[in-house]
Amino acid sequence: MQKRFLIISLFFMAILFSACSTKQGEILLAKYEKGNVTIGEFEKAYAKNSGGFDAAKDDSLEQYQKFLDLYVNFKLKIKDAYERGYDKNYEMTAELDDYKKKVGVSYLLDKELVEPSIKRLYEQRRLELRVSHIMIRPDSTGDEGAKEKATAVLKRVLAGESFDSLANEFSADQYSKPKGGDIYYITAGLVVPEFEDAAYKTEVGKVYPEVVKTRFGYHI
Repeated sequence: MQKRFLIISLFFMAILFSACSTKQGEILLAKYEKGNVTIGEFEKAYAKNSGGFDAAKDDSLEQYQKFLDLYVNFKLKIKDAYERGYDKNYEMTAELDDYKKKVGVSYLLDKELVEPSIKRLYEQRRLELRVSHIMIRPDSTGDEGAKEKATAVLKRVLAGESFDSLANEFSADQYSKPKGGDIYYITAGLVVPEFEDAAYKTEVGKVYPEVVKTRFGYHI
């Protein structure tokens, strides 16, 4: 994977509570057991509890993080209640209603909120990356064969051969292949996590030193 350009993007308020696209609204903000929270869902819930979208725009990152913890705790609490049949119990229903106003720090372990979190999304969404890749799909040789092929191509790239030429010769991505593997700009949350992590770890103008496995195959 080869990163070509790095552009400083707009500040965080351009991401939350702005007139964003449907794709941006679907960006994963938090993930937990059997569920997740997107930016769109978070914005609607937060705005409802803070007096509307206009008021929410002025709040801080810390306030967003605190509400996200509360919101995920509440969703987990509801999930647990339905699984136990407590939704038919008046006392439990009252507790769930009251829970909207509380932060239950003991219910949710830190690891149940996994990347991308608000802090990570904020840090990475500040940067737009222009990325090129060479994708090798598993073929008749299977996953191991695809990995070996990708590793061999990576060695040629690291040895100094033209990335563009090798992408045109080997990449299974028909969209970027004719353009030397160029997939244009990406930001956090818009590509699969494994690809995103490698892209943000790569220095500008450099090639990530390992092949990257995703559900689509292996990437250079």
